[in-house]
Amino acid sequence: MRLFNRLLQVVLLTALLATACEKEPKAESQPTLATTYSTMTGDWQLTSWGGIEPMEGLYSYLRIEGSERSFAIYDNLSTMYTHLTTGCFTIEQNDLGEYIVRGSYDYNLGDWNADYRVVILSPGDNMVWYRLGDNEELHYTLIDAIPEEIIRDARTE
Repeated sequence: MRLFNRLLQVVLLTALLATACEKEPKAESQPTLATTYSTMTGDWQLTSWGGIEPMEGLYSYLRIEGSERSFAIYDNLSTMYTHLTTGCFTIEQNDLGEYIVRGSYDYNLGDWNADYRVVILSPGDNMVWYRLGDNEELHYTLIDAIPEEIIRDARTE
């Protein structure tokens, strides 16, 4: 009987760990839209980075103006204040049909450190950025608007 109880505990623990380690379905298995300047336009909130949600009180918002091919990032990931980073970007389609986004920062800060494969999930309210080279994932959700106090308090330094 002891052996049976121990075996049952091992089976239950294994099942629990397997359930806890399941990940969200990959973006590639979900319907997608073409990654275009218009499908990227809007205000987005970072919901996970490398599979981890931002800690409470930390945030990153991304405003994309597709018609101007520009972006603004409002975040406090590396500072206690809201930091504003702006720049421009381009979208290209590679030989595999993937949409590659690359960009540069304003104020002579240079090009992005990496290019990204961007996937817009249907119906268009979620997008995933895969950093080329290591495939790290950044998940964004479309929001109505970046909070006014975030925009108002943003610093560029």
